[in-house]
Amino acid sequence: LGSWRKHPKYGPQFTIQSWEPWARRSDDVELFLHTCIPGFADRELASKIATIGTSAYEVLSKGHDALVDKLGANGDSAALQGAVLGWQRALALRDLSEMLRHGGLGSVEIQAAMTRFGMEAASVIRENPYRLMEVLLDFPKIDRLALKLGFGLDSPHRMAGAVLWAIRDESREGHLYLQRGEIPGALERLVKQNTVMALPEACLDEALEELVKNRMLVLEPGTGVYLPSYYEYERKSAAMLASLL
Repeated sequence: LGSWRKHPKYGPQFTIQSWEPWARRSDDVELFLHTCIPGFADRELASKIATIGTSAYEVLSKGHDALVDKLGANGDSAALQGAVLGWQRALALRDLSEMLRHGGLGSVEIQAAMTRFGMEAASVIRENPYRLMEVLLDFPKIDRLALKLGFGLDSPHRMAGAVLWAIRDESREGHLYLQRGEIPGALERLVKQNTVMALPEACLDEALEELVKNRMLVLEPGTGVYLPSYYEYERKSAAMLASLL
């Protein structure tokens, strides 16, 4: 599924937006599974599943038991389980790609999300697109995706993503942490420097609570808010120095 576009230099080009499995005959099923779907590197396995006919894709989608029922003794159970997992992963990647490309994210970002969240990636991100801040650093791009998915400007998830953005940005400047009172100013600077809608400060405490609960940040009372890796670095460095005294 996609659309034709005319490239100024190379002429008509087809841009793929999504795909649906379809076959005219069993040979098409075998070729598609073997060449396009992880888990079917063994052509003999693809050939066995192709004996089901053009309904093979539907059977694969129903899972391992449905596949065994169709093939009977004609397939190894472990191999079939691997085939089903490969098929499920391909469909999950398709769904994720369709959603993220709609928000302007590319193949590298899609693969990073798939690696982090697995086959549940599409549902995880649909529930909270700012979870993408766990693997990406581009808050403005993630924010545009979230707004397209219907999230409001005052969503606590949005503020949580923005706080991660601010703390990571400050860490690139050499800061290990931010004090609670420094966060609004850091966010205001980033909003001014980027094309981002205003961030309501009223959501800040709820956002911090969410990030600490999900172990995305560490709150050290009396000091500030850390990324977990920076907190561990400072804690171990302090212990090392203390051992030398």
